[in-house]
Amino acid sequence: MNKLLAEAIQLNITSIEERNALVQYDLLPVISVNRTTILQVLQNLIGNALKYQRPGEQPMISISAEDQGTCWQFAVADNGIGIEEQFF
Repeated sequence: MNKLLAEAIQLNITSIEERNALVQYDLLPVISVNRTTILQVLQNLIGNALKYQRPGEQPMISISAEDQGTCWQFAVADNGIGIEEQFF
């Protein structure tokens, strides 16, 4: 997952640098995934976090994974504007 995340960050590097964004992440697990699908998910989550940011605020994106015993739970959080309740 770290290799895919590094690639997703690189695909968004221009926006990350332009916005002086901080992307933090834990050491992610090595798992078997569909590379293309997961790369697209990561790229979209990072891109959306950068796109929907509060004006004048440094974008912060945090990516983590937690071992649930039989699976891994991944989390992507940011300090963006969020989603209006009507669109949940």
